[in-house]
Amino acid sequence: MLEQFPDILTVKDLQGILSIGRSKAYAILHSGELQYITIGRQIRIPKKYLLDYLQKMRYNTDLKSGIDPTEGHAYVS
Repeated sequence: MLEQFPDILTVKDLQGILSIGRSKAYAILHSGELQYITIGRQIRIPKKYLLDYLQKMRYNTDLKSGIDPTEGHAYVS
């Protein structure tokens, strides 16, 4: 999974991987749900942090996240 991406991702990479927009990407990052590092003023996401986030979301029972853990995909409320 994600082999074609570098070990350190940009916000733009995150957008493409999750098929989300810029605002949603920054919202996830700034909420603390997904860890990241900063280099100067640039945000970088180690691939391991993204995989940890995806694993956590897989078992998340909080349906406010938009993820139905029993189905493994997003839902529209």
